[in-house]
Amino acid sequence: MSMFHFHCPGCAARMAVADAERVGKRCGVCEATRMWESLPPVIQETIDAAVRRGNMPGLFAMRESLPSFGIPQAMDLLVFRRAALGMDGSV
Repeated sequence: MSMFHFHCPGCAARMAVADAERVGKRCGVCEATRMWESLPPVIQETIDAAVRRGNMPGLFAMRESLPSFGIPQAMDLLVFRRAALGMDGSV
């Protein structure tokens, strides 16, 4: 399998993808940051409160608040918020 190497346009992190259509797209951290900043403060507070209770409550809160979120986006956002809240990075 051939890998395509590039730098994230948001943070310049090195990236490698197998799908040529993903070349030039933002990394998961940059996408999570952009997603988070686009949310209204009340939804941010709801999600953070749920993340503090655990991974599953956090994911459920995201699903209830943002029904269009898929699992990959929710997982990236969960890792992003756990890091921002000073929790370990494991999910």
